[in-house]
Amino acid sequence: MSILLVCPTGLAQMSLVTAVNAFSWATVVARAKDGDSALAIAREMAPDVLLADAYFLGDLVSDLLLHTKAVNPKIILVVLAGTSLQKKRFLGEGADIVLDYSNMTRQFPQVLSLAQSRANEYE
Repeated sequence: MSILLVCPTGLAQMSLVTAVNAFSWATVVARAKDGDSALAIAREMAPDVLLADAYFLGDLVSDLLLHTKAVNPKIILVVLAGTSLQKKRFLGEGADIVLDYSNMTRQFPQVLSLAQSRANEYE
Protein backbone atom coordinates (compact mmCIF):
# COMPACT_ATOMS: atom_id res chain seq x y z
CA MET A 1 0.00 0.00 0.00
CA SER A 2 1.49 3.32 -1.07
CA ILE A 3 1.15 6.34 1.20
CA LEU A 4 1.53 10.06 0.52
CA LEU A 5 2.42 11.80 3.78
CA VAL A 6 1.38 15.46 4.15
CA CYS A 7 3.02 17.29 7.03
CA PRO A 8 4.97 20.56 6.93
CA THR A 9 7.52 19.73 9.64
CA GLY A 10 10.42 17.37 9.10
CA LEU A 11 10.47 15.91 12.60
CA ALA A 12 6.78 15.01 12.52
CA GLN A 13 7.23 13.54 9.03
CA MET A 14 10.09 11.34 10.25
CA SER A 15 7.98 10.15 13.17
CA LEU A 16 5.09 9.19 10.88
CA VAL A 17 7.42 7.50 8.38
CA THR A 18 8.84 5.41 11.23
CA ALA A 19 5.33 4.42 12.31
CA VAL A 20 4.37 3.42 8.75
CA ASN A 21 7.61 1.51 8.18
CA ALA A 22 6.66 -0.85 11.01
CA PHE A 23 4.31 -2.48 8.50
CA SER A 24 5.99 -4.37 5.67
CA TRP A 25 2.99 -3.90 3.40
CA ALA A 26 2.89 -0.09 3.78
CA THR A 27 5.35 2.34 2.21
CA VAL A 28 5.62 6.11 2.26
CA VAL A 29 6.19 6.78 -1.44
CA ALA A 30 6.18 10.58 -1.20
CA ARG A 31 6.12 13.44 1.27
CA ALA A 32 4.55 16.86 0.86
CA LYS A 33 4.80 19.91 3.07
CA ASP A 34 1.69 21.67 1.75
CA GLY A 35 -1.59 21.11 -0.05
CA ASP A 36 -0.45 22.21 -3.51
CA SER A 37 2.47 19.80 -3.63
CA ALA A 38 0.26 17.05 -2.14
CA LEU A 39 -2.30 17.52 -4.92
CA ALA A 40 0.39 17.38 -7.59
CA ILE A 41 1.81 14.18 -6.10
CA ALA A 42 -1.66 12.63 -5.69
CA ARG A 43 -2.35 13.31 -9.37
CA GLU A 44 1.03 12.14 -10.65
CA MET A 45 1.77 9.12 -8.44
CA ALA A 46 -1.79 8.01 -7.54
CA PRO A 47 -0.92 6.64 -4.08
CA ASP A 48 -3.43 4.45 -2.25
CA VAL A 49 -3.54 6.63 0.85
CA LEU A 50 -3.04 10.28 1.74
CA LEU A 51 -2.10 10.69 5.40
CA ALA A 52 -2.43 14.33 6.54
CA ASP A 53 -1.43 15.76 9.91
CA ALA A 54 -4.09 18.31 10.91
CA TYR A 55 -2.11 19.55 13.89
CA PHE A 56 0.48 21.11 11.61
CA LEU A 57 -1.69 21.79 8.56
CA GLY A 58 -4.65 23.35 10.38
CA ASP A 59 -7.41 24.62 8.10
CA LEU A 60 -5.45 23.62 5.00
CA VAL A 61 -6.71 20.08 5.59
CA SER A 62 -10.21 21.14 4.54
CA ASP A 63 -9.00 22.35 1.14
CA LEU A 64 -6.85 19.27 0.74
CA LEU A 65 -9.81 16.96 1.41
CA LEU A 66 -11.97 18.88 -1.02
CA HIS A 67 -9.53 18.77 -3.92
CA THR A 68 -7.69 15.46 -3.51
CA LYS A 69 -10.58 13.20 -4.50
CA ALA A 70 -10.98 15.30 -7.64
CA VAL A 71 -7.45 14.48 -8.80
CA ASN A 72 -7.40 10.90 -7.46
CA PRO A 73 -10.92 9.51 -6.81
CA LYS A 74 -9.65 6.19 -5.43
CA ILE A 75 -7.34 7.65 -2.79
CA ILE A 76 -8.13 6.90 0.86
CA LEU A 77 -7.96 10.11 2.91
CA VAL A 78 -6.66 9.63 6.47
CA VAL A 79 -6.36 12.62 8.79
CA LEU A 80 -4.61 12.82 12.16
CA ALA A 81 -6.70 15.11 14.39
CA GLY A 82 -6.60 16.28 17.97
CA THR A 83 -10.22 16.85 18.97
CA SER A 84 -13.57 15.18 18.47
CA LEU A 85 -14.81 18.41 16.88
CA GLN A 86 -12.03 18.17 14.28
CA LYS A 87 -12.86 14.51 13.74
CA LYS A 88 -16.50 15.29 12.97
CA ARG A 89 -15.51 18.21 10.76
CA PHE A 90 -12.97 16.28 8.69
CA LEU A 91 -15.29 13.30 8.25
CA GLY A 92 -17.96 15.72 7.05
CA GLU A 93 -15.49 17.27 4.63
CA GLY A 94 -14.58 13.98 2.99
CA ALA A 95 -11.98 12.22 5.12
CA ASP A 96 -12.38 8.45 4.94
CA ILE A 97 -10.72 7.88 8.31
CA VAL A 98 -9.79 10.27 11.13
CA LEU A 99 -7.21 9.12 13.65
CA ASP A 100 -7.16 10.69 17.14
CA TYR A 101 -3.72 11.83 18.36
CA SER A 102 -4.42 10.67 21.90
CA ASN A 103 -5.01 7.09 20.71
CA MET A 104 -2.59 7.08 17.80
CA THR A 105 -0.32 4.31 19.09
CA ARG A 106 -3.26 1.99 19.67
CA GLN A 107 -5.28 2.98 16.58
CA PHE A 108 -2.55 3.32 13.98
CA PRO A 109 -2.24 -0.40 13.10
CA GLN A 110 -6.03 -0.70 12.80
CA VAL A 111 -6.27 2.44 10.70
CA LEU A 112 -3.60 1.27 8.27
CA SER A 113 -5.26 -2.14 8.00
CA LEU A 114 -8.61 -0.50 7.27
CA ALA A 115 -7.01 1.80 4.70
CA GLN A 116 -5.37 -1.21 3.05
CA SER A 117 -8.72 -3.05 2.92
CA ARG A 118 -10.39 -0.03 1.31
CA ALA A 119 -7.54 0.40 -1.17
CA ASN A 120 -7.85 -3.29 -2.13
CA GLU A 121 -11.55 -2.76 -2.90
CA TYR A 122 -10.54 -0.41 -5.72
CA GLU A 123 -8.22 -2.92 -7.37
